[in-house]
Amino acid sequence: MTDQSQQLDPLEEYYLGEFVPRSARIAFWLSLLSPGLGWLYLGRVGGAVATNLIFISFWTFFLFVFSAIKFAPTIPFLVFGFGWFVIIFMNAVDVVRAVNHQKEHRIIKRFTSLKSYGALFFFSYLIPIFLVMHLGNHTFWERAVVQNDAMYPSLIAGDHLLIDRLMFHTSIDEENQEHYIRPFRGSIIVFKSPDAESWLVSRVVGVPFDEILVEHDLFTNETTIVRVNDEMIIRAPMTEMQQTELASRTGILREDMSFFIEDNGLYLYPIASTSDSNWIQSFSRTLGQDEYFVINDNRSDLHDSRTFGIVEREAIIGIPLYVEVSGEENRFSLLLKQALGSEELYRLERFGRRIQ
Repeated sequence: MTDQSQQLDPLEEYYLGEFVPRSARIAFWLSLLSPGLGWLYLGRVGGAVATNLIFISFWTFFLFVFSAIKFAPTIPFLVFGFGWFVIIFMNAVDVVRAVNHQKEHRIIKRFTSLKSYGALFFFSYLIPIFLVMHLGNHTFWERAVVQNDAMYPSLIAGDHLLIDRLMFHTSIDEENQEHYIRPFRGSIIVFKSPDAESWLVSRVVGVPFDEILVEHDLFTNETTIVRVNDEMIIRAPMTEMQQTELASRTGILREDMSFFIEDNGLYLYPIASTSDSNWIQSFSRTLGQDEYFVINDNRSDLHDSRTFGIVEREAIIGIPLYVEVSGEENRFSLLLKQALGSEELYRLERFGRRIQ
């Protein structure tokens, strides 16, 4: 057969194909780069496209399941990553086996060019992965980094949050009526700042149609008294045991702060304030249909509804469910600290921690 191929007209040979020995090593590494590239290397175009699409379907299925169940991100992503690697490795082994057992046959030249490899890699693998990740990160989920201690001790600067964008959404019932799943009192939300140039994180204290009264505590001068519908949100100083438990989750507690447990009737959550908290002028307000009143857990940080007013429904991005990782925001500084031998790169105790 080889002698016959050498006698073919060059144009005829271009369309019929060529005899090219296939290297098992090259096939293996191509398959690791993209599962379909190994099969394209063997001239199996249909198998190459199908293999890549199967892997993309696997990734998409995981994204939808993760979004529906809303489980902790750390273990599922580790399991998914391990499973992804194992399946890619098994596919690469199959390609190598096919190379070793494949009989000599023609491979169409236009399917073995760099253009073919590039087209397969980008259009059936890399671009679909990017689109699926973009869909997940901007439609189902969002990520944000806590920039300050406004929500201390619940959240601390450097926490990387995984935000559920679908928690508060509009649904249509059988009678074609819109229903909006609303944030509830006590939930932590992420929303656009009044100038729309950044995102803020705070806790919902008042929901639509609530009557809010904010007063400064004249007796302790440590925090803000909040009344919702004429009922004061109850708070009590933390016991030693409670502070020890809180310290195990957040690290060393700040000595310049007092810590309380607040009870809004639905949830218990920690708050903190300093003895030199800024003065807040008492005021009251009745919230409208799509208005929310938020206050930071760190009551000494006044950048919340006490100063900039209510938060509109349209400004709410979602609800943070988990702390993915926690540490320095600037990854370059992490690498630099690691090179210098610093031990405090990440706060491992906060990895995958459920926020609410």
